Amino acid sequence: MPDVRIGAQICRTLKAALARYLPDIDDYIREINKSAALVGLRSEDYVPEDLARERESIARCIRIIDLFLEHDGLVGRPVSRDDLATMGSALLLYRDELQLEIDRVTANPLAPPQAALPIAERIAQIDKDREAFWKQYGEAPSLSLVRELRARKKGLLYPRPLTLEALLDDGEGQETEFIESFPKNAHDLAKEVAAFGTSNAGTILLGVTNAGKVVGLADTDKPEGRDRVSTRIEGVCSNVVTPSLVTRINFEEHPNGRVARISVPKGPEAVYYSHDTPYFRHGSLSRPAHWQEVQELIRLKSGVGQRPQE
Repeated sequence: MPDVRIGAQICRTLKAALARYLPDIDDYIREINKSAALVGLRSEDYVPEDLARERESIARCIRIIDLFLEHDGLVGRPVSRDDLATMGSALLLYRDELQLEIDRVTANPLAPPQAALPIAERIAQIDKDREAFWKQYGEAPSLSLVRELRARKKGLLYPRPLTLEALLDDGEGQETEFIESFPKNAHDLAKEVAAFGTSNAGTILLGVTNAGKVVGLADTDKPEGRDRVSTRIEGVCSNVVTPSLVTRINFEEHPNGRVARISVPKGPEAVYYSHDTPYFRHGSLSRPAHWQEVQELIRLKSGVGQRPQE
């Protein structure tokens, strides 16, 4: 075990980073449990051992950092390589947050250029500390999972922002669905939303025929009409799709009429349902997922390398 000697300042940064890391791991485990429970599977068979060990490591690292802080960070203490990898990964996740903050500041035309300097200095310090010490211990197994989860929470896994013309030219496929008019049966829209939520981020265009011809969506000429359509879509996504999904709704002008664009994210859960039926996107079709596919989706979501034994 390495004998670690780190300063009080980095200890405080580490504690803040680890405090953000632990709820992410808990959220990921909670998602696996919910996905397994929906189809009556034993959740413990699908929670990866690496993830469970990582949670224990984070809690242990927080206790270690507290001990360092009690002694102003000047006490040499043996720490396992796995725990050092966990601490280094927590710093990387914290660096991700700081970089997003810089992106937000620099994207604001009213923000003075120097507003990002303190954040950039913190990033530079983390990079320096990683190069000097943390990098040699590698990364925690759960780092990529947590980054994916955070991206979903921040709405970064919505479909590509293609123009309406590009979507129409590409036609229906794995990432695009055309619906001519607002479905009378909520399930007809919910199954498309659920399929994208399960498989991949996708775009639904209301007011477009299967052949890609824009016919326009009724009752969208005035703001109040668009509000009613948006409310209906939100109701389908929150009440008919299970678990609920937050979609983005935009109305776009076309010479042949107005189109409603529904941007559906790849959801954080393994499987999404409409009327208790799991749905999956396969090419240009949204079809019910087979039982074996549901099991496989949960397995892939959990990161388990082998199927559970029957």
